[in-house]
Amino acid sequence: MVKFLKYTLIVLCSVVLLIEVYYRLSKQHETYLESIGAGYYSGYNAILPSWYRIRAANDSFVPANVDFEYPFVTNSWGIRERPIEPKPDTVLRILITGDSYTEGMGAPYDSTWPRLLEKKLNAHGYKVEVINAGFAGSDLFYDYVSYRDSFAKLQPDLVIASLNSSDYTDYLLRGGLDRFHADGTTHYRKAPWYELLFRFSRLFRAVLYKYNNFPFQGIFATEQQIEQEYINANIALDTTIALYKAKAAQNGAGFISIIHIIPSEIKNGEARLNQYGLAKLDSLANTLSNADVNSINICMPMAAAYGDKLPVYYHLIDGHYNARGYNIMAQIIADTLLAKGLVPVQNTTKHK
Repeated sequence: MVKFLKYTLIVLCSVVLLIEVYYRLSKQHETYLESIGAGYYSGYNAILPSWYRIRAANDSFVPANVDFEYPFVTNSWGIRERPIEPKPDTVLRILITGDSYTEGMGAPYDSTWPRLLEKKLNAHGYKVEVINAGFAGSDLFYDYVSYRDSFAKLQPDLVIASLNSSDYTDYLLRGGLDRFHADGTTHYRKAPWYELLFRFSRLFRAVLYKYNNFPFQGIFATEQQIEQEYINANIALDTTIALYKAKAAQNGAGFISIIHIIPSEIKNGEARLNQYGLAKLDSLANTLSNADVNSINICMPMAAAYGDKLPVYYHLIDGHYNARGYNIMAQIIADTLLAKGLVPVQNTTKHK
């Protein structure tokens, strides 16, 4: 009997091991970071020593990525930007905040959409200086706090807050402004007890997703839970944008929000409107418009512009746009800003 149980246990362990190997070799149930070769990283549980998301100042490095190699150079502010000099009165300074799509992951420095936007506006006769304060992994809540406490010192005449559907998934993992604690630390939401098993076992992931119907890899919430959290996220985003706009106005700056699409939401040249992501962004854009916030929703124009040639405009594994993709994004933003008259001819703003 003991020998039978022993052999049974060996067979079961062997079967489990073989299934685990199969899932790993077939790359099933990978998180995004695992799919680009960066390994597993939990979006939960973090306790960070600061409220701000910036890189080391005056640094130079090449991000580890399977799709591209572009050097990242930061300035004294810890952002992927040239040195920032005192602003002449004749120059309109635009500060842009956002995540990796704003920072320009996937393209050289001179091919990020903020840098291309600067060139396109200046080509129309404007005297514009664009400061790219984007940071990979940031979100609106980080961006607002960073502007309020730091980037406002750059005295921009216009602040552009860039958003996309990842601001929602970031909210699921991190919360909103409640993540910022009074002692200067940042606390993300706590993961369930079984995350350790999730980290090391693809078989466990397969079982977990099958029986819990989790829509997102690495986010432990059912469709019903996420639906409610997206409603909460829209309230938190709307509130934070109102604070952001008010702080910009207090500093004598205009404020615009830009809502854009990401490659994974485009299929065969059309935007995929589901109950997550774009549908909620549409709802947010309508709320902002009703609240007298200049909100530019360029999701559909972007999807139409990329069309059936989308693979030409982004990195297939990494998922970020390439230089050609960012150029289209910059052109749409420039055309929209100009058509709506949102770029002043010259700087007459007074800062406090």
